[in-house]
Amino acid sequence: MNFPRCLSVVLLSAVLNCSLIRADDVAKKDPIDLEIDKMMDKDPSTQGVIVATDKGTQLWDAEMNKAYNDLMKKLPEKERAALKKSQVAWLAYRDANTGLVTTVYGHAQGTMYLPMAHDEALERVKARTLQLRNYLDILSENDDSK
Repeated sequence: MNFPRCLSVVLLSAVLNCSLIRADDVAKKDPIDLEIDKMMDKDPSTQGVIVATDKGTQLWDAEMNKAYNDLMKKLPEKERAALKKSQVAWLAYRDANTGLVTTVYGHAQGTMYLPMAHDEALERVKARTLQLRNYLDILSENDDSK
């Protein structure tokens, strides 16, 4: 095989492989993340990214509340206090950390730090939501095995 043809085959293979990886990543994304991505694609400006990120934080917060309530229903009544105590502590951490993030990024020069600060809030709520979902999955799996 000559060099140009070999190079073409390698490049085509790489492009197809990247396309498959990208499609796989999209398939694994949560619908909330897909909505955020759509909003950012529509308006990639700094303000557009901030608006999309803030909307994402609201969506993840609503999903966190749903996961929390579902988990409360799943736990035996005498064990719900542990979840409530944990969630109250996490909310206090979230609020305190938001103040720190605002302070730190407030000293940074450049508009790129604004979306970064908003993204930290989103990722914090998303991580807690995924954690609560995971606990719910664990309880659900163990219910199914009985």
